[in-house]
Amino acid sequence: MKLLIAYIKQLPEALRMQLLMRLGSGATALLLFMVVWLLSSEFVFAFPCLILSVFLLINSWSLFRNIIIGDYLCVSGLCEEVERTVLRRRIKSVSVRLGDKLVVIPIKRRVKKLIVGTNVTLYISEKTPVYEKDGLCHIYEYLAVSFGT
Repeated sequence: MKLLIAYIKQLPEALRMQLLMRLGSGATALLLFMVVWLLSSEFVFAFPCLILSVFLLINSWSLFRNIIIGDYLCVSGLCEEVERTVLRRRIKSVSVRLGDKLVVIPIKRRVKKLIVGTNVTLYISEKTPVYEKDGLCHIYEYLAVSFGT
């Protein structure tokens, strides 16, 4: 167990946080399943929580397995453009310069104060498809993303 914790501590911050969020969400859904089942004494009411917890725990195990066997790529580049939503001005996507290509990635979480020129590190699976449109590369799914200076 100590070896597992030591290995998790050695992971990059973005991957570690993603793994812990998935594990925590799965454990919370499992706890919610038990609470609903005990309070209502009806398995049917608690069953969706059980399905959600099983999905999240399998998902976190899959991520951990991919991290252990090294089935991911770590790509870094500089932020070239930040696209924001119209109404609330949240960050919608980021264009990152990776070598001679400009890659557009959607942002799935709330990010504050992201400016052009910020270093962006993207962790993607080796099997992630990259789509090209109008001279830009688009990556729609990734394991984790981190923003630094």
